[in-house]
Amino acid sequence: MRTTKRRTRPRRLAAIAVAGALTATALATSPAQAAEVTVGDRVFDVTSAQAGKSLYQAAWSEEQDAIWVTGTTHHFNLGYPIADESTIQKIDPETLQVEQTITPRTLGAGTDVERPEAAYGVAVDDEHNLVWTSATREDAVVVYDATTGDRVKTIGGVGHSRDIAIDPYRDIAYVSDPNGGSITKISTDTLQVVETIALGGNFSP
Repeated sequence: MRTTKRRTRPRRLAAIAVAGALTATALATSPAQAAEVTVGDRVFDVTSAQAGKSLYQAAWSEEQDAIWVTGTTHHFNLGYPIADESTIQKIDPETLQVEQTITPRTLGAGTDVERPEAAYGVAVDDEHNLVWTSATREDAVVVYDATTGDRVKTIGGVGHSRDIAIDPYRDIAYVSDPNGGSITKISTDTLQVVETIALGGNFSP
């Protein structure tokens, strides 16, 4: 019988905002800004800092006490966005300083379709010490070692991958394909596709 450690809610009293505008180098020398924000009758302490460019998603790691953030910049060719730069950054939630930067590998090097294996969605698998990202424009997800930053595996054939959710109790990663109307189940143990759930109709996950 498999036992699973019970997760506890992170002890956070302040909301954390990470805004994309500057590079990681700039963030390292730029202090975080604090302010109060009122929503209705509630007041929140908000700490913000600029991190990377064109940020997409953030994911919390309880084990690492860190926030993982993806960012990808683009240019347009005949109206179609082409990725230029992409980063996956590990950020200290207290100081909002970048602790680690992963740069996705280059695809099609030396050709007219040279591009990064760009990261968009992100999820953290604390049980296996892995960071999952959706390489949306490659119809794939890419898994990285959270300690070394090494690429562990690229898993293709998952459609227009966007969001990723990790279920640590079933050892499954769920990957949404909003264009194809499906969800792909991938084993977090073997990193193999287990099943594709076709949602039918016009439903877009």
